[in-house]
Amino acid sequence: MLKNYLDEVRSRYDLIIIDCPPTESILSRAAYHAADYVFIPVKPEFLSSIGLPLLQRSMDEFSSENPEASAPEVGGIIFNDTIDKVEQGKSRRDVQGFAKRVGWPIFKHEISHSESYPAGARQGKPIFMTDNARWVKKDELTRVGDEFLKEIGL
Repeated sequence: MLKNYLDEVRSRYDLIIIDCPPTESILSRAAYHAADYVFIPVKPEFLSSIGLPLLQRSMDEFSSENPEASAPEVGGIIFNDTIDKVEQGKSRRDVQGFAKRVGWPIFKHEISHSESYPAGARQGKPIFMTDNARWVKKDELTRVGDEFLKEIGL
């Protein structure tokens, strides 16, 4: 149903983003039917990194169960909420190793930790309009956004 609806309105938009929770669900299956790409935000932590094989299995099962549907392409892994800590370095290497084995690209640019994100959520504003916003964070988002748009050809 989601794919059918989006097919009806697709010509009115340059980009449609479907945000799914990191679990196998009816929404993720519907998104696989409707999407051209899957982008994977990953906080470099152990629990996030062990979810990647589950996502790969979910996408593989979708392809097997729906041979008539074109499965979305993995557009890339985007590291987010990063900080310079030893544990994140270990998890980052785990994610990089997995991505290399399965052929998933990893974005060159990342989004580091910022208090602007929870402040924006609390204030009901985009982070750019909070008192916490800093140009360095805005620039990070711009770089990731530019890389994202380049990856999908916009």
